[in-house]
Amino acid sequence: MREVYLNKGHSSRAVDTIISSWREPTLESHNSYIQLWIAFNKDQIVLDPKPHEVTDFLQCLYDSGVRYSGRNTARSALSSLFLKVIKLLANTFKLLDS
Repeated sequence: MREVYLNKGHSSRAVDTIISSWREPTLESHNSYIQLWIAFNKDQIVLDPKPHEVTDFLQCLYDSGVRYSGRNTARSALSSLFLKVIKLLANTFKLLDS
């Protein structure tokens, strides 16, 4: 997960803050699905996907035999990743407006 944020240009300190907001078991379970997401996107880090890209990814998991709980964890991992980026950017703009 750390590499995803660093590769998108976030500072190491900002990444540390984002990552520290997750608990270790959550990080571990989400990390494997984030890695699959990156592989699904042909090693590109996509943080602003179109809805059909996410559903195609979840369908791919389904087709490969990932059960409901695994697909739900994958959805949660992607959602957390995308929301963290959106919240970080929103907070940055608030600070800039101050």
